[in-house]
Amino acid sequence: MNIMDLRRLAIWLNALEINLLIYFFQSKLHKRKYKMPVYICSIIIFTQISYCVNLLGIPILNISFLILYMTIVSLLLYNVRIKEIFVKNLYFVLLILIVDILVSAVFSVFDDSLTSSLINDEHFFYQQ
Repeated sequence: MNIMDLRRLAIWLNALEINLLIYFFQSKLHKRKYKMPVYICSIIIFTQISYCVNLLGIPILNISFLILYMTIVSLLLYNVRIKEIFVKNLYFVLLILIVDILVSAVFSVFDDSLTSSLINDEHFFYQQ
């Protein structure tokens, strides 16, 4: 396995992880509309879409897709009031971004690199 294959695998696993977090987050907040097979199929489909978006390597596109994706999932798969969707989804996205920044900062200490150099790196921002 070469380094590019490992990178693609890491991107795919990251997309799967984020999708599972979104479904767990939404399931805790809202009542489900459908049975479990619908959610499993949607996780698989959106993981593949997230993977393709991530391969482009555009952080702003990743964040925009995440917000759009969470809104679609909320509307289609859960019983939710429209007013709540944007506030709760924004909260989740901000939480993910803050955790990503903190983890990058911690690992920059172990890697002897400066956090300021990470902020200037285009790959620093959330990569689904």
